[in-house]
Amino acid sequence: MSYFSVLSRNSDTLNITNKGEINGKKIFIAYLSTDRNLWYMLIDEMWKGKQWADKTREPGVVQQAAQNVLLLDAVVRSLQDNCGQKAQEGANMLAYFRNIFDNGIHGLNKNKNFGSQKLVHRINPNEKEPEKQTIESLLYTSGYACDGSDETEMPKLWCGMGRGKVRVFDASSWKLFDSTVNAIDRVLCLMKVGQNVWAGSRDHIIYVIDIKTRQCNQKLEGHTDMVCDMTMSTDGKIAYSASLSGEIIVWNTTNFSKVNNFILKTVSAICCHDGLLWCCANNKRTIVAVNQCNGGLMVSHSYNNREFDCFLISSTNELWVGFKHIGEVCIWNINNLNKVPLRTIKVTSRGINCMIQVGNRIWAGGKSSTVSSSRLQETEKQPLKDKDNTTSSTVALSVAKLHIIETREYTVKDIEAHGDSIRCMCTAENRVGIREVKIAVFVKLAGGLMPVLTLFSSQPCR
Repeated sequence: MSYFSVLSRNSDTLNITNKGEINGKKIFIAYLSTDRNLWYMLIDEMWKGKQWADKTREPGVVQQAAQNVLLLDAVVRSLQDNCGQKAQEGANMLAYFRNIFDNGIHGLNKNKNFGSQKLVHRINPNEKEPEKQTIESLLYTSGYACDGSDETEMPKLWCGMGRGKVRVFDASSWKLFDSTVNAIDRVLCLMKVGQNVWAGSRDHIIYVIDIKTRQCNQKLEGHTDMVCDMTMSTDGKIAYSASLSGEIIVWNTTNFSKVNNFILKTVSAICCHDGLLWCCANNKRTIVAVNQCNGGLMVSHSYNNREFDCFLISSTNELWVGFKHIGEVCIWNINNLNKVPLRTIKVTSRGINCMIQVGNRIWAGGKSSTVSSSRLQETEKQPLKDKDNTTSSTVALSVAKLHIIETREYTVKDIEAHGDSIRCMCTAENRVGIREVKIAVFVKLAGGLMPVLTLFSSQPCR
């Protein structure tokens, strides 16, 4: 699309050309008297939204751009009689996609790693919902037959939503199933147990959902605070659920009965490793390892009174810790938790929300930071403006990064393809095998866009 400000029949013109045509052959010419700039702004906003959708594999952005156009048109037409040119200038500042492209802060072209990580797809879990909700947790269940059954289920991607729903996608076609399970409050964690999915909620209940029917068959009660995390023993016979108050409940995964419970101090995350239950406890300032049967303390580790936000134990027996308010990832050997870490990796995010391991890489989801851009538009550089008209506009965008860390060389590569903080991640293995693993990442895009799921291939950067 191009724009020419020329005099013809005493009217300004708006020329739209097809980029694919040789020599920019004109396919539409409009002679406009007063609404030329408005039409250019509306069409340009729509075009920039289409560009964003094509590059990010997110078709829903086109609909968002169309809604923006309707809003901009309503703003200008409701105020132009009284405010004139100022109404259009105000509307121009609301043109989200125009502003981020014109100010060069969209990050789509300059980010080389974005394309090399093979963006696969973007999904909107708020499809058919009247109000958008955050996605609190993710889980992928494969399509392999379970427990010797000849019947094979399709792979599914499960999304725990902020208002208590569990939404499920067919992970082969990415179509959203109609049926949902409704908890009373936010679904904070998901875990596969046999042929069921357990959904831990802020309402203190664990919902047991049949993978095949996607219906809730049972509710596990016993917690007195929100269920913030769950994990399972290596043999799969015992499951552990943790509440924020520090209560750990031990469950039999065969008959879903309560085996035991013990109390720690404020637990936010748990995982099983090498016969011990590892927990982020003590208001996120201590990593502890306890006996899986009775909760007896075996290991306690803190670091300069810093507040942890996530941790994992790698396949090489290393403890990786991401900090809440510091852009660092620290690594210790779990057999020798000295005060000084083996290695400290600095990242450009202001904190780390979540981490997962995929092969020889750790994917770390960063917290968002705000990017501001100011631009002075002058008449000779912007023919859209009237003579002697100068406008200053400022755009603030929220940007979050994925930090991909090699576990051997400890090198870091970033992906700047997200807005707002990255909340959770999971891996989705290919049904044919595990040659290609896709990482599903939840991000909540800035600028009023819907929360989306972004799928990347985990193949090496080239």
